[in-house]
Amino acid sequence: MADIILNDPQVTLNDELLTTVANSISFTTGDGERSVKAAGTGSGKGVMTISENVETKISTAKFSVFTTVANADIVEQAIKRLNSNVLVIAGTDNFGNSLRKTFTNAVVTNNPEFNLQQDGQIDVEFAADPAV
Repeated sequence: MADIILNDPQVTLNDELLTTVANSISFTTGDGERSVKAAGTGSGKGVMTISENVETKISTAKFSVFTTVANADIVEQAIKRLNSNVLVIAGTDNFGNSLRKTFTNAVVTNNPEFNLQQDGQIDVEFAADPAV
């Protein structure tokens, strides 16, 4: 069975379903960065040591929406809510396999530009607690 790339998930922001620009959605889970170093055990032998950087345990999500009045209002409300946003990215592939990530305490981290033109879009970036 071949894997099918999930490229058309749904994005819900504070219970509002967004119409996103195709192929614009990406996220990180907030597992953080890890450092790997070698430690000596004597006699020329070594072992791998792993350290997690808790400062990087923040998830991110990015997507674009077309500049409609409804989308502009939703984005503006999310900016005003600071970190009280809930973002959900969910989708199902052709075989019925599901992906669902929920981002709580999400805050808009960029200063979105509202492009008022044909095919205008708003690029939105969030930081949140680790995704579940």
